[in-house]
Amino acid sequence: MQFKVICIVKASKEKYVKYHVTNLLNFTAFLDRVYPAWLFFNVFNPATNKQVTSFTKYNRPKEKKVSLE
Repeated sequence: MQFKVICIVKASKEKYVKYHVTNLLNFTAFLDRVYPAWLFFNVFNPATNKQVTSFTKYNRPKEKKVSLE
């Protein structure tokens, strides 16, 4: 089983999208391609549905995974 988190993205001024993510670095590259105007995304622990962290277009993740604690 792969490590997954839930990411909710503010993809544009009017649109939010939700993804199940295993690699945050690949995910930000995907966002750049598909939603070039994305603003931020929040990362949630799928077991507890609690927010773990958030990232912006200019404050990106530096690692593939985040700690769920």
